[in-house]
Parts: sequence; structure tokens; C-alpha cells
Amino acid sequence: MSNEPGTADDGAKSSESSESIGTCFMQEDGSLILRLRATSGPDAPVGVAGVVGTATITYACNDPAYGEILEHVKPIRPGETKLVAPWPD
Repeated sequence: MSNEPGTADDGAKSSESSESIGTCFMQEDGSLILRLRATSGPDAPVGVAGVVGTATITYACNDPAYGEILEHVKPIRPGETKLVAPWPD
């Protein structure tokens, strides 16, 4: 498994990788670092199609949203990086 934040290892790559919205790295203290990206689709307003946005968000273990994020990306252990699937609409 990768020990480098934001870098998915070969074990995390699968046919689902094309549907990934980014990566999640679990630090040794259990906190989660999400590196996410979004791209506007072809139905976006004129001038917005093809726009790409990125964000890095860190969730400490005591963050109110931590449980929801962990549930979405699990199983994950300290030092691991996982691909993040899109959340359901």
C-alpha cells in the first residue's frame, strides 16, 4: 500500500478508477486527507463546460463529518490511500 498522501497504489486501481473523484489517505493518527476533483459536464452552461476544480480537505477524527467520510471510503488503515467513489445523488 502507498504511504504517500494522495497517491493511489496498484492495489486500489480497478475498473472503478475511472469513476473515482479523487483519493483518501489515512494518516497515522486516523485523520483523513481527501484530494478531490470535479469536472463540469457537457450540459454545463456556455463557458463552463470542461472546467476542472480540485480540493484538499482534511478530516480530524473528532470532525462531525468524519464518520460519514470513513464509512464512504472504508476499509482503510493508517498509511493507506484509497480511491474515492462518487457519493450517491
